[in-house]
Amino acid sequence: MLKQPSEWAEITHPFHPLRGKRFLVLRTRKWGGQEVLTLKDPARGTFCVPLAWTDLSAPAEQEGPKEPLLDFHKLLELAALLSSLEKKRIDAP
Repeated sequence: MLKQPSEWAEITHPFHPLRGKRFLVLRTRKWGGQEVLTLKDPARGTFCVPLAWTDLSAPAEQEGPKEPLLDFHKLLELAALLSSLEKKRIDAP
């Protein structure tokens, strides 16, 4: 929640195009079951981002890189399998 009315927030979500930039927080509200901040940017106007995507959220709430969905070695095995299948397809009469 906001500590003071003119608080600033930095976007910390790793894939957000404005990551690392700070914006004035105009308000906070619940939307879709989560806390959302309305931020003001002089060039872009106002926009909303989830609180969890900013430095104002508790560290446990911040969404960041998690465990990879696929293991690196399994991806190498998959690439080798696909290469083998492609070679068999090309060599087939």
